[in-house]
Amino acid sequence: MVIKEMVHITPYHLERMLHIYLPDDYEESEARYPVMYMYDGHNLFYNEDATYGKSWGLQEFMRQWENQLIIVGIECNHEGNKRLRSFRPMISRILTDKGFMERAKSLCSGWSMS
Repeated sequence: MVIKEMVHITPYHLERMLHIYLPDDYEESEARYPVMYMYDGHNLFYNEDATYGKSWGLQEFMRQWENQLIIVGIECNHEGNKRLRSFRPMISRILTDKGFMERAKSLCSGWSMS
């Protein structure tokens, strides 16, 4: 399941949309999942959200893959180089505050950030 949630990033005084993939059994499970944080969250799951009309299709991939994890994508700031700021610490705090279960293992990724 993919949920979208608007968050306020206090240090930068910005509003950003998070696109969060949760394993299908997340609501019923007591499992703890590793988390992958990704930039350009609007490009990860749905074609209608993607910048150029074609997403990465990660929800479909995750439903077929045997390993389960949470994917958190944050929409970028499209103003010049401001998008290069890392929001990962704030995202982690937001998820913890909202009660999402996370393991110590996590990574941060994004196509345009490489």
